[in-house]
Amino acid sequence: MVGLGVGAIAPLWLLLFAKRNLEPTVGKRVQTAAVLGGLWGAGYNGLTLSWIVDLHPLTWMGIPWLGSVAIALFAWGFVTFWGALMVAAWAGGMVVLDGRSPIQSPLNAALLRVLTGTALWCGLETLYSYGALAWTPLSFTQSPHNLAILHLGQLSGATMVSAAIVACNGLMAELWLARTDRPFRSSKVLGVLVVAIVAGAHLTGAWLLNQPLQSPPETSLRVGIIQGNISTRIKLFEEGVRQAIAVYTNGYRTLADQGVDAVLTPEGTFPWIWADRANQASNPLYQAILDRGVPAWIGTVGVEQSQITQSLFGFDGAGNVVGRYNKVKLVPLGEYIPFASILGGVINRLSPVEASMIPGRLDQRVETPFGQAIAAICYDSAFSNVFRLQARSGGNSSSPPPTMIPMVGR
Repeated sequence: MVGLGVGAIAPLWLLLFAKRNLEPTVGKRVQTAAVLGGLWGAGYNGLTLSWIVDLHPLTWMGIPWLGSVAIALFAWGFVTFWGALMVAAWAGGMVVLDGRSPIQSPLNAALLRVLTGTALWCGLETLYSYGALAWTPLSFTQSPHNLAILHLGQLSGATMVSAAIVACNGLMAELWLARTDRPFRSSKVLGVLVVAIVAGAHLTGAWLLNQPLQSPPETSLRVGIIQGNISTRIKLFEEGVRQAIAVYTNGYRTLADQGVDAVLTPEGTFPWIWADRANQASNPLYQAILDRGVPAWIGTVGVEQSQITQSLFGFDGAGNVVGRYNKVKLVPLGEYIPFASILGGVINRLSPVEASMIPGRLDQRVETPFGQAIAAICYDSAFSNVFRLQARSGGNSSSPPPTMIPMVGR
């Protein structure tokens, strides 16, 4: 979407309030609003999450072709429906709250609707963020091209970006309504507010974007990244294991020889438990760490309370584990089964890992040879509270700022 998602929510807003006097009762209006909101939410979430159908084919897991299609379509439909429920609740709530407003002035009523709509949307997004399927907040629509708006997140997180989008669209819709059935003064005020929000949000974000880093360049870390791109379809088989060992070990050695301060590998670099001395001794990457002496963060499988975790282990140059982060937000059906006591006997996980994983704690502190850091693994990135809590406990992701050098691997 361009700018502040111009035209994204405004049509739905118009449908909710343009002909609100035509419905005989508030209850009927709420039902209609919920249906309209659900349809809008289905379209938005369905398009945004269409990549989920790439789960197919799952034939490599022994699932028949038709079963693989059915699983992919079910997953897509379920997450789309879940997101649509939020918009349906927002639309219905808007009508309920509007019906209870005592304000009679058209302009004041319009401004109250915009304020209410923005607060309600942000509240529902926050509520959803504590669940397992918060994949589509409005702020994501501005990534990666609208960097100015994205930097509003420095002020109040991703919710600030969503608030700007909803407020802008609400004012645009109310401006259209004011042109048809309200005094000229309302149109003028609403128009000025639209321009002020769009310009103010972009200018503020641009200013934040262009602020220099607090730490001088000479204190930066040179972090080398290895992205092996080992396909999930072969990762646990002999060919995939052989490729992973070769790519990550050779990549580490190459980066270490280039003079990096640390090396980072992705989630599931080695999807088996090897972070103990017995397994480490036979792992070529671990031996390379001992040989080169460059710290590394390795994505692998850990053990916690006799159960497995999706983890990032931090090794110092002597091969000692100095820090660990366990993935907090696990992927439903992929890394664990929701309501396992009920569904565990019916649904198998869409993952080659033999056991369900347990999530990490939200209050983790991630220590590194360079200080306390902020970490996240894959799906965690959709949940801003994972980052906020680590930052509050003293974690740092930008001081000193990492300097990424070219990737090694495929």
